Formats: sequence, C-alpha cells, structure tokens
Amino acid sequence: MFAFVLALSMALLPPGETAEPPLAGETLKVPVSVKAMPGRLCVIRAETNCKRAVWIIPTTIEADANDGGLKLTVVAPKGQYTLYCVVSPGVDQVVIAKVTLDVGEAAPPPPDKPPDNPPPPPAPVHPFITELISLFPSPATALLKGRARLIASVYRLAAKEAMSSDNVTLGELIELITAAFAQIEDTSRPLNVIRTRVKAELVRVMPNLEADLSPATRAIVADVYARAATALEACAK
Repeated sequence: MFAFVLALSMALLPPGETAEPPLAGETLKVPVSVKAMPGRLCVIRAETNCKRAVWIIPTTIEADANDGGLKLTVVAPKGQYTLYCVVSPGVDQVVIAKVTLDVGEAAPPPPDKPPDNPPPPPAPVHPFITELISLFPSPATALLKGRARLIASVYRLAAKEAMSSDNVTLGELIELITAAFAQIEDTSRPLNVIRTRVKAELVRVMPNLEADLSPATRAIVADVYARAATALEACAK
C-alpha cells in the first residue's frame, strides 16, 4: 500500500547511540504524540530548517515519506508506537525527535442528525373524502375507474362554477351540473350512491336551494364539490 520509508543510515547515528535517542531542540519540531484510528491515514509533519528528514519507524506499520521526509503518512493497526524523526543540520551533527503514535479504537458513527427543517406531517384526510372513498365499489374495474375520473372532472367544474356570479342559487348550480352529467353516457349509474351522497351534503350545508349564494356560501359549496372530486380521483388511481 505504501512505499517503505527510507531507512536511516547507520552513519547518521551518533556513536554510542542508546535505545532512547536524545530529543530535538529548536532545530527540529514534531508533535509529541499523535492519535489515529486503526487502518486510517494519519499525517505527521516535521518542522525544521533542514531540507531533508528521515524516519525510524516500526516494521508493523506502513508509511510513506514526502516533501523530503518532512511529511510522513502512516497507517497502523491498533496499538502504541514510537517513531523517530532524524535531521542533520550540519556536518557531523544529528538531531533526533520522538513521536508517540497512539492508534485507538475507531470512533463510533455520529448519531443521525434530524433535518433542520423536517417535513410537515401529512394533512389529515377530511372525513367527507374518507366516506366517499368507502362508498366506491371494490374491487374496481378499469372501466369503473375511468368513469370515476369523468365524474371527478365534473365536480372540479362544479367547484369552479360555484364561485361564478352567473349562478345565483345552489339550485341553478345543481341544474348546471346535472346537465353536465347527462353528457356522460352511462357513466353515473355504477356511482349513483356517491353522487347521491354529494347532493345530500350540499343540501346539508345549504338547505334552501333557492336562496341566493353569498361569497361565504359559495366557498362552502365549492369546498364540497372539490372534496368530492378529490375522493373520486383517489378511487380512480
């Protein structure tokens, strides 16, 4: 995975070198200790006025030296390791610095962070829509679903017409919608129970069919038709 780090020449080691080389002074600065995760890349840098540095590393870790040895990239299994960085600032001069590499357990994954703007909960389905869906025959054939889409389109038209001043009373509006249904050949028979329930709901919210529609009652009537359309569109899927 990595090229082996340059071995330290025996000529660089001072005579009588002990197992614990002397620490560096101002000539060479390295971190005293470095923490890393098993199997993860870790970079150790040396600060020195020398142009080149060599490293003494254990054979149990993999490493690659770059920038003349001033940048050491290592990968190691769990454990604690001692590394030495060596520079030569002058003839017959050697400076050695020790780095303790502490490779611990992998950090647990961070907990899932909730989104900053969680999506709003779905709006509850209106009881009238739920009731109409329950009245739809099941299982439904493709033909029946097609008829449901046609009736839904008429109810969408009714919701729009309810807001038009051309229709003065609810009775006039119902006559207009009945005429529209008459143009859909044989489409209403299998779904008569739903059409009857929609008309009953209109009478409930507007008992007097001959009373003039006000802006407030127009909105109520349009809402009934729109919910009926929504229910049939859901049944037609």
